[in-house]
Amino acid sequence: MIGDQGTSSPGDVATLLRPESAEMPAELASFVGRRRELSEARSLLSRSRLLTFTGVGGVGKSRLALRLAAAVRGAYPDGVRVVNVAALSDGRALTRAVGDAFDLPEEHTCRGPTAVAEALAGARSLLVLDNCDRLTDACAELVLALLRTVADMRIVATSRSLLGVFGEHVLAVTGLSVPEPDQPVMPKTLLRYEAPALFAERRAAIQPGFRIDADNCAMVAVLCRRLDGNPLQIELAARRPVPTIEQLVQRSGDRFEFLATQRTLVEPRHRSLRALISSSFELCSPRAQEFWARLSVFPRDFDLAAAEEVCSGGRVDRAEVLDLVTELVNGSILLRHDYDGQPRFRLPSAMREYGRERLAARGDERVFLRRHRDWCLSLARRAEAEWPTHRQLEWFARLHSEHLNLRAAIDFSLATRDEAGAGAELAAALGSYWIASGRLGEGRRCLDRALTLLPTPAAPRAKALRAATVLALLQGDISAGLPLLAEYRTAAHDLGDRSEIAHAAQCSGLASICQADFEQAHRCLTQALAEHRALGDLHGVLAALVLLATAAALAGDGDRARTLGAECVATSQALGEAWYRSYAQWAIGDALWQRGEARQATELVQDSVRLHRHFNDWLGVGLCLGLLAHTAVDGGEGERAAQLLGACRAASRKVTCGRASAYRFSHGRGLRCAGQARDLIGSSAFTVAFSRGTELSHSQVLALVLGAAERKPKKVHPATENACDTILTPREHEVARLIAKGMSNKQIATTLVISQRTVGSHVEHILCKLGFTSRSQVASWLARSGEG
Repeated sequence: MIGDQGTSSPGDVATLLRPESAEMPAELASFVGRRRELSEARSLLSRSRLLTFTGVGGVGKSRLALRLAAAVRGAYPDGVRVVNVAALSDGRALTRAVGDAFDLPEEHTCRGPTAVAEALAGARSLLVLDNCDRLTDACAELVLALLRTVADMRIVATSRSLLGVFGEHVLAVTGLSVPEPDQPVMPKTLLRYEAPALFAERRAAIQPGFRIDADNCAMVAVLCRRLDGNPLQIELAARRPVPTIEQLVQRSGDRFEFLATQRTLVEPRHRSLRALISSSFELCSPRAQEFWARLSVFPRDFDLAAAEEVCSGGRVDRAEVLDLVTELVNGSILLRHDYDGQPRFRLPSAMREYGRERLAARGDERVFLRRHRDWCLSLARRAEAEWPTHRQLEWFARLHSEHLNLRAAIDFSLATRDEAGAGAELAAALGSYWIASGRLGEGRRCLDRALTLLPTPAAPRAKALRAATVLALLQGDISAGLPLLAEYRTAAHDLGDRSEIAHAAQCSGLASICQADFEQAHRCLTQALAEHRALGDLHGVLAALVLLATAAALAGDGDRARTLGAECVATSQALGEAWYRSYAQWAIGDALWQRGEARQATELVQDSVRLHRHFNDWLGVGLCLGLLAHTAVDGGEGERAAQLLGACRAASRKVTCGRASAYRFSHGRGLRCAGQARDLIGSSAFTVAFSRGTELSHSQVLALVLGAAERKPKKVHPATENACDTILTPREHEVARLIAKGMSNKQIATTLVISQRTVGSHVEHILCKLGFTSRSQVASWLARSGEG
């Protein structure tokens, strides 16, 4: 037993720490999910003596820590001790609670952390300190004393912030898994996600017979996403006495009132979501509280530069932003993840809503929403200006990562007439992005809303009319596109703006292509091209060349199509862009196919698909699929042709959102191709293969198109070969030559004294520009050009 001087021997401690004194709290409900986290936690605990679970309130840190303790208790002869720090008032109470958990006499517990540690010197046990948030410093002091003195003790802590003790390993606990917003869900697949599985189990407890079925699975997925997969919020929502899931989703809008309970048997900190988040807010410094409120204008994630641009100023200095982000990350207010190798951050939705309330209470909500919108507008302007350059892929990836921010900025601007001009400019500046990302319908909805608010005539309205016209025509919605075009032409001439007049002629050419009037298209587009060149508008030049090549190919003028297409390819390669080039190669391929060069057309269009795969452009991919179906039929591959036609149909539907086909100008050719494929394999086999094609995912479509081609070296077609001299920048040529020598990215970085990330970016641009998929193809290309 422990002696009068407060010391003890290992044998005394073993006698003192009776197994029956180490009983774990009983679980009141089943434990759902967290297999990955438990496995990772066991691994971390085997390598470290202090493991801290961090995360927002209600995310399940305590349950996970207790489940971990129960799983490993057999490894600790002296048992597991659990101390709930949330119920304690100060450091002295904490020391007494830990002493009581180990049955230490009061003479040790009243003398502080060092005395408790010395009394437990021989203990082989696991201590769980749960809910350390309000006593972080006291917990850190006690933990440090225990780790220094009790060699065989391991400690698991749960806290919204780090303890900050040397040697601390951290496991950030996030929400339970949920399906992505654009992912289709079915009852069986939905239950593979942890959050819906938890909801279903808890809902069945108050509504016997409840199960996820075809009628409610979509709403369950929406609810779980809206609640960030947070277990506490899901449990509170599941137990609300609301008859349908749709009503749960509707009422979850005011989550702070909706997710609350008055039951006295529930822990006070878990009775109100507002109280839970308020406690996190109070733990932050005043500057961090202000910063938290400002960050709420971001609808989801953002990077450090965006936070500095939007949320600094006044009481928050720009130089403080990094420290404030760090404080909020360490306090489990901000969640961090990496996107394309760069850190991004987000406020969980409940934290964001709480911050927005605080921002509104300060009278700053519109100020920072406007700053957020202006930041998005600046981003879109720069992306538009640099779209036809070597930075195109970089800008597409950036806009894709900021999509929710862009959409929120447009929504804010179009909520009032006073801000509508900026909203219209933002939506119009994203014109190429709407197409390249496959979001034509979303772009049109934004532009249509803007046009209802904007006065006429005005420059922002003209630009919005141009973008709306293009998107409507590309969707095959001629009945809507032609009136927009007529108004746009009038507005452009009324403004006397040469650039808009040139673009109006270009839109007229696009409308003529959609109506199969290829002679009129040629006249309009030739006029537009000349004016774009005079004005130095690279966007306009590339688009006009693509449309001219398309019109020529569809009119059966193969020579002109190849000449115009090759000019566009050469210009694109000189600029380092890929998107317009992909369309030009399709037009050249179409001309080659009509001339009977099916194999050459197939190779060139496969290259086009390789370029398209860096985007999400279902319009361009669909055009390629349709042409490849023709070349497949010519080669006697009826089943492949049927699959490609099915995939083309699915792509068209993604583009048109249920309207008439975007490829109406080639509708007759498609019917002939389908008839030829049926003749080759029979109607039944055609129907099966066509149906299979409609169900292919994006990656499966790419595999269908490129699978055979990827197994052999790529050939550069003569139509584009002469343009290769100007494809790469001087730096990219350097990187390409080192690739040809067999160097890795790390070796190239060392040789050129640049970062590996920069090398990776160069390699990606080289592969994209050349339409290649492997480094060996780069070496072969250099050899052919005499540089190998």
